[in-house]
This record gives sequence, structure tokens and C-alpha cells, in this order.
Amino acid sequence: MKNELEQVIDQYILDIWKCFDDDNNGTLDKSETKDFIKKMLEEVNEDPDFSDAEFEKCFREFDEDSNGTISRTEMKNFIMRICGL
Repeated sequence: MKNELEQVIDQYILDIWKCFDDDNNGTLDKSETKDFIKKMLEEVNEDPDFSDAEFEKCFREFDEDSNGTISRTEMKNFIMRICGL
């Protein structure tokens, strides 16, 4: 059985996909990922503007299999890594 934190993260990922997977293909492409990052920066009162180079570096960290999209598993791994898990 999943622990409570994993359940919260899984629900958060579902919410991310509802908001940002515009084409409903089950992954986030670069444009959708950029929209997600901008929204998250705004929510924590950070400047949502970043360079293309900064975005590409961040995207490569998300995109573990380098296929140009972010899967839910990759997002979960990224979030858990940020949380120190």
C-alpha cells in the first residue's frame, strides 16, 4: 500500500495533467512543461521568466529517457527527488 506522501504526490500529478496536458496524450511536451514551470514559479512568488537555456536544463532533468516528453513517472521521480525521497 502506498504511503500517504506518495498518495498526495500521485494526486498532485493527476492535477498537473488535468491542467497542463492540453492535447490529452498522457505526457507533457516542452510547451506544456514550460507552462507548468511558469505557473509553479508564480505560485511561490518567483519570477516566472527564465531563459531558454535554463528551461532546457530543467527539462533534461525531468526527461529521464530523453524522448522529448515528460511522463507521469518522470514527474513523480522529479518531485520525489526535490522532496529528498
